[in-house]
Amino acid sequence: ATPTPVLVPTVPALPPTGNGGLIPGGFVPNPPTPTPQPTPVPGQPAPTPQPFAALKAPLPVAAAHNGQTVWVANVQAGSVGVFDVASERFVAQVPVGSNPSSLALDDGDNVLAVANAGSASVTLIDARANTVLKTVNVGATPAQVLVTHSGVAYVACQDGHSVAVIDLSRRLLLATISLSSRPGRMDQPNSSAQVYVTLPDEDSVGIIDTGSQSLVAVVKE
Repeated sequence: ATPTPVLVPTVPALPPTGNGGLIPGGFVPNPPTPTPQPTPVPGQPAPTPQPFAALKAPLPVAAAHNGQTVWVANVQAGSVGVFDVASERFVAQVPVGSNPSSLALDDGDNVLAVANAGSASVTLIDARANTVLKTVNVGATPAQVLVTHSGVAYVACQDGHSVAVIDLSRRLLLATISLSSRPGRMDQPNSSAQVYVTLPDEDSVGIIDTGSQSLVAVVKE
């Protein structure tokens, strides 16, 4: 089945291409191409299946603060490739949900949060062992994940009209903050107790208080 398109209103509109493309609304990947597998030969041991290619429609990328590792999300493969900077090669593939659309790493390079736009979930990866810690269900079409300095992940769920809040250390969904329209992008100023989320459908910006995990204001020009 063709993966569900990732809706990202802030991506610029470009004409579709023959190898996946950007259109108004976001990235639309082509159907994945299966990796050719060895053909069994009668009377001989079964050949070892070949792993899928390291990159299949790579889009989001995140780099470790220590400069040793880069993670690349493969939209078509539903995986995250782990790139070792020193050897300049991919050393692991971590399976995640459908259409991984955004990556964010905590300050200690311990947990990588992956927003899976096609499966309404966030995969938490042990960034040192490159294994899945937990998958947390969130609102529909999580398009961006932001990890604050306090180790909390904020996930903009576009079709869910909400922001999910996840405690990375406890791997726990703390809150779901309802919005009046689809969230676009989020950011947090250094040492701020607020997260700012754009609401492009209503030309406004929402302000989330990180103490109460609630929407405290919506600002329009």
